[in-house]
Amino acid sequence: MFGFLLLALTGCATTISGSASPLSVDGGQSAPTPSDVEETETQEPEETTSAPAPTTSDTGLQPTTIGQLEGFVSDSGDQLMTFTVDAITVNPGCNSPYSDPPATGNFVAVAVTINILALVDGESPLFFSSAEWHIIGPDGQRDNENSTFETYLCAAENEQLPSGPLGVGTYVGIVVMDTPHVSGQVIWTPSALGGLEGWSWTY
Repeated sequence: MFGFLLLALTGCATTISGSASPLSVDGGQSAPTPSDVEETETQEPEETTSAPAPTTSDTGLQPTTIGQLEGFVSDSGDQLMTFTVDAITVNPGCNSPYSDPPATGNFVAVAVTINILALVDGESPLFFSSAEWHIIGPDGQRDNENSTFETYLCAAENEQLPSGPLGVGTYVGIVVMDTPHVSGQVIWTPSALGGLEGWSWTY
């Protein structure tokens, strides 16, 4: 059995070159220059407390963001795998010569980097499936038919995220889903976690 754990590290986003391009992210405001800062009375520093640890929702999904490092741990706490969702792209240009239009309206492509660090003794190599990925629409309802025949024909085979069996190593690829929704949440509920727990990303 596995558990899952938020790995609260910064600067872990990676870049994928290929058909899926990253969403634009607001970088925030620049730090003020000395001329922009008014002279203020010196104050004693306030006592600070650490931020609460991320929590899992009642649905078993842990909200996270593009570029945030996540991972699996074993029951004994050993780190087995880390991964990032590097980009979510709505209606990417399909590059397979056999591609067809989406069956339900839109393709959503998710670029993923997986690093398998170790395998549990006696356990089989890890398997992943595009059927573990789903969309939750703006109405809060989960799509259960996101892996249509058309999704397998969108990205070229060598760009798709490999399914396994996967040993120790780094794997980069794209998962394509078919959905009526151009916005919502992407969710991943790996079978390694029983298919009930996982992560969600807003797009």
